[in-house]
Amino acid sequence: MKYYIIAGEASGDLYGSRLIDEIKLIDQEANIRFWGGDKMIQSGGVNVKHIKELAFMGFYEVLKNIFTIWKNIEFCKKDINEFWPDRIIYIDYPGFNLRLAEQLTKRGLSKKGGGEIGLSYYVGPQIWAWKAKRRFKMAQILDRLGVIFPFEVECFADTNLPTEFVGHPFVRESWQVPFRYEADAPVLLLPGSRSAAVGRIFPLLLAGFRKARESKPALKATVVYPSAKIRDLLESILATHPDLAQQIEFVS
Repeated sequence: MKYYIIAGEASGDLYGSRLIDEIKLIDQEANIRFWGGDKMIQSGGVNVKHIKELAFMGFYEVLKNIFTIWKNIEFCKKDINEFWPDRIIYIDYPGFNLRLAEQLTKRGLSKKGGGEIGLSYYVGPQIWAWKAKRRFKMAQILDRLGVIFPFEVECFADTNLPTEFVGHPFVRESWQVPFRYEADAPVLLLPGSRSAAVGRIFPLLLAGFRKARESKPALKATVVYPSAKIRDLLESILATHPDLAQQIEFVS
C-alpha cells in the first residue's frame, strides 16, 4: 500500500517513527511518504517537509505565519494528488491536519467525500480538553480514529466515527523509559518542543523551581529536550538564572 503520513511536531515525529516501523513489519512493500522530522527519516520513507518548517503555536504565531500555513496546505494537497496514496494518516497537529482532511473531503478525494483515499487519525485531537464539538466534523471527514487513552473512545460515542483505543506510544514493553517515580527524585521540567513556546514557558518553570527550592533547598531538576536547537535555547535562558545552573540537568 501507499501511505502518506503527516506529523507537524516533535512528539508527532516520535509517534510517526514508531508507526512507520510497525507498518513495515506488516507491509514490507509499503511505499511511505511523509511530513515529519529526523526520527521518521531514520525509520525510512520519503520526507516531504521537515517539522522545523511547520511548528506554529498560539494565536499570534499562527496569525503571523498564516500565509506560510496556507501555502503548506496547498502544497500538501498537490503532493497528495500526485502521489495518490491508499491511506493518509494524520498524527495530532489538528490545526493543519483537520483543515486538510476537510478540504480533501470537499474535493471528493477521500472515502467520506466519495473518493478512494482512506483518512485515518492517530493520536487524535484532545477534544476532552478543548473544542469538543470538533468530534462531529471529524466524523464527517475521517474513516478511522486511533486514540491513546481508554476514556477517549467514549468521547466519540455520540458520533459514527469508528474509534479505537490503540494504547499510548510510551507504554510499550520493548521501550526503555528513561524515568521512574521516586519521592526524593529531581522534579521533571517539560518546557516543550517548539522554540516560541519554550521561550515563554521555560522562564516560568525556572521561577517555579526557584520557589520550590525555598522549602526544599536540596531539590534538583531534570529538563527534557527534543533537539540540539531546543537545548541551545534552554541553555541560553538558564544562563540568565545562574543561581539555578548547578541544580539542573538536561536530558535528551
